[in-house]
Amino acid sequence: MNLSMFVIGKRRAGRDLRTEEDSDFGEVLATVLGRADLPAVSAALSASAFTDEGDIDWEQADFEFGLARMLDGYEVFIRTFET
Repeated sequence: MNLSMFVIGKRRAGRDLRTEEDSDFGEVLATVLGRADLPAVSAALSASAFTDEGDIDWEQADFEFGLARMLDGYEVFIRTFET
């Protein structure tokens, strides 16, 4: 269930946060995050750290990173049952 909710949640969030067809990952983050809450991320956004130079699909990269971390967690959990 957890893995399914991750996939569904990522798709739904992407759909709900998209303001226009070619919305920028940095713009979406700036919309969601408060500057006072995460100053380091805000500074990175201000410095255009997530500016798309045509070679990175940020939506895909974000999804793959999150999925990999979730699967890593499952692996660690399963190993706790090994003797």
